[in-house]
Amino acid sequence: PEKDNLACNNNVESALKKVELILDDINDLIFGASTPKQWEQVLNNETPKTPIIAKGNITIKDVVYLFEKLCDVGVFRIQYKTDLADIKAFKIRGKFIKSQTQLTTALSGCRKKQPQFKKQLDKIFSKFKAQT
Repeated sequence: PEKDNLACNNNVESALKKVELILDDINDLIFGASTPKQWEQVLNNETPKTPIIAKGNITIKDVVYLFEKLCDVGVFRIQYKTDLADIKAFKIRGKFIKSQTQLTTALSGCRKKQPQFKKQLDKIFSKFKAQT
């Protein structure tokens, strides 16, 4: 892929280091068992060999809120919705994220009603900010 088309901030190595700082926490809360390799593939706009699977109680709003927090710390660019919709990387309740519209709708839903794990994610990212 062209460098300027990456979902992340075009510095995959730097973005991956940021993800690795909080990977255990986001796995405990949201994904269960995502790996640095899977995230590296996502950051390179590649479909991971094995999708990153959200735990059963996780909604798309929780995942989108996480993605927005990743934007805040420079892991994803604001345009991530298009990029992530094009690669089959994340499965939520057995289904891949399939469109930019799905992500945008979930994000507007977050503004109306907080995602169930907002407080925990905010705490993870406050810890992250303390480490950087």
